[in-house]
Amino acid sequence: MAAALALSAGPLLPAPAVHKAPLRPPLPAAAGAGETGAVDPAPALPWKDPVRARKYQTTEAATLYSSATGQRKRASIPADYTLASPGGKLSSDGTRVQVRYRSETGWVPLSKTIRVALSTPAGKLSWKDSAARNVAPWCAGVSIRTSSAGGNSAHVDWARNGPGRKEAREWISLATVAGRNRPLDPNHPLAVAIQYHECAHILQYRAYGYDGAALKAAMNRAYGRDNGIEHMADCMADVLGARRTGTDYLPDGSTRMWVAGYGGSCTGGQLGAARKLIAGERP
Repeated sequence: MAAALALSAGPLLPAPAVHKAPLRPPLPAAAGAGETGAVDPAPALPWKDPVRARKYQTTEAATLYSSATGQRKRASIPADYTLASPGGKLSSDGTRVQVRYRSETGWVPLSKTIRVALSTPAGKLSWKDSAARNVAPWCAGVSIRTSSAGGNSAHVDWARNGPGRKEAREWISLATVAGRNRPLDPNHPLAVAIQYHECAHILQYRAYGYDGAALKAAMNRAYGRDNGIEHMADCMADVLGARRTGTDYLPDGSTRMWVAGYGGSCTGGQLGAARKLIAGERP
């Protein structure tokens, strides 16, 4: 027996300006990646040292400084940019690491990076990879598909594999544009809210064993009316840290308001149910 389920996000208001968003929870560092802030014992650590080689990825826009402690700026580094640190050298106070950004060598704050595997390609993550990173704490491994044609949705294909067993294939489809086909930065609060909402649908499916009828009935009970699946996905997104409304201030002095999701606030009971769903439990 096989089935296919899909849920779509609601219509979006005019597209936002592109800028960074501080909503994302930091991902766990790679095994053995914890930085203690200790000073390197060798004061003249070579720039290139295969043993100490590291790679770091920015979690938000960061400044590349000319020196380990000074304030002279060499470049601005976008979020989700993987940087090589061939020598793995830290500043004396342990707050910056020496990295290579394009053709520049400088120092970046450790607080705005995470350690990633050496196999991670240097450079900016793709839109898809940035979105996957944003939802990875809850939807790790779920395939992300992107389109410039618009539309956001979560999908599950499942098939029975023996009594009481189901095998599922899950994926999320995300639009790289919003409003009037304006480009949408994957780390803008609107984009992140949409990503969290669609990830929430995957978590809903999992909690109810991919039983669409049972899921729909339970979410309607939690909401107290029809369309509970969408409302509860909004509530789950809220718990995950989404911001569903906002205003962008544009360079020309104008503003643009945006809204994600289906609208409506979440009660305390609904937020409690959302937390259970995120934890894989049925409310």
